[in-house]
Amino acid sequence: MITIRPMEIASSTNQLSHEAHVHGVATLNVVLEDHAVFMEFESPAMNLLGFEHAPVNDEQNALFISTQRTLADTSRLFSFSAKACQVENVAIQMPDRHSHRDSDQHQDYHGEHADIHARYMF
Repeated sequence: MITIRPMEIASSTNQLSHEAHVHGVATLNVVLEDHAVFMEFESPAMNLLGFEHAPVNDEQNALFISTQRTLADTSRLFSFSAKACQVENVAIQMPDRHSHRDSDQHQDYHGEHADIHARYMF
């Protein structure tokens, strides 16, 4: 059995949509293959941060860093009834914290929307 613990997230009363990017909606895909569990979480940045632009002040920057750390802390997010189930890989893809593209690993804020992706393998 897998238990997924709720995260405290910022919420917005704006419910905008653009194709698959829907505020207030996040997706968690879980695949069990042989003895491995794969999880993929995808959410608009608005759901977790409360904004979709580069952080403009210390409070938003702290929230950005805290959200990234929370998503990477698998022991805080998931628990398994099987004690032998251990995390093997975590990949967190956050929007770039700057207004320009620094790396291929980050999404850019130049568009109207920004998403957060997290991939886990146990």
